[in-house]
Amino acid sequence: MVQNMGILCEDYTSISNIDNLSTVVYFGSLYAGGVMGLRKTLGRMNIDDKRIFVITVGLSDPDDEHNISNIYEGTAYRGCIQ
Repeated sequence: MVQNMGILCEDYTSISNIDNLSTVVYFGSLYAGGVMGLRKTLGRMNIDDKRIFVITVGLSDPDDEHNISNIYEGTAYRGCIQ
């Protein structure tokens, strides 16, 4: 995807200047309803003028209401994920 679209791909632990980006596509592992590194990444940027897409991978039944609730609670941060 990165090569086909010509976009920047960085590990959340090493990206430095996120505020220059208008769109962020975040790929992360789903652990206990949270997305690994998402809070840390979003906490380092001004999200008011950003388009943020979160794509997760993990072993969680997306049709289970308890799982859905945990995912929303684990990813809701500063009102950007609804």
